[in-house]
Amino acid sequence: MSHFEPDEFFNWPAHVAAKTRRDDAALLARHGVLTAADRASAALLWALAAKWPTDKFDEINIGTEAPYNRSMKRAVEGVIGAMRIRQSGGGPRLSAQNERDVLRWMLGIVGRPIDGLVLVRDPIGWCDALPAGRWGRA
Repeated sequence: MSHFEPDEFFNWPAHVAAKTRRDDAALLARHGVLTAADRASAALLWALAAKWPTDKFDEINIGTEAPYNRSMKRAVEGVIGAMRIRQSGGGPRLSAQNERDVLRWMLGIVGRPIDGLVLVRDPIGWCDALPAGRWGRA
């Protein structure tokens, strides 16, 4: 069971944001950023923007969508290489390692305009793929 200080319990968003920062730092310290060619990154950003034009997403959403969405599957493979699919209670999804690699890629491109889009990530890990002109106003 997790231990919460009273301030953390009553300030849940700050607690989740701090945990996200710690988890991201640990991931990058252990595995580093996953780099991909701008063309492959652009293809995945456009696939994400097409799937979730107004909704936020994270690596888990990508992991559950990619096995069903042909354009997203090709774009994910362009970034991380061959995908491995596992069966979960909700159906097929990317392996945990593949989802980790998608997150490593996301952390490496946050805030960087690529082919007219930019990946924006909030403090708790939810992302938007926005037109580069809207960045900062979302």
